[in-house]
Amino acid sequence: MPDSLKPRAEKLLVCVSHSPSSAALIRSTGKIAAGLGAEWSAVYVEEPKMLFLPEANRNRAMDNLRLAEQLGAKTFTLTGV
Repeated sequence: MPDSLKPRAEKLLVCVSHSPSSAALIRSTGKIAAGLGAEWSAVYVEEPKMLFLPEANRNRAMDNLRLAEQLGAKTFTLTGV
């Protein structure tokens, strides 16, 4: 069976936010995933109260999600309550 069809044993998940430290966490997760040959995902949970955050914070959250995507993560945005 080709390696591309074998199930991967390791999968990683990182939660993305508007926090400046989120980018470092994303980069670390990407490095760990690469070292393990693992798939990884990044999730951003968007809550209604986040609409009241400063625009810079909302933009940073989306920038962090894009960073994860650029580093190879599957990205998801979930709606919270």
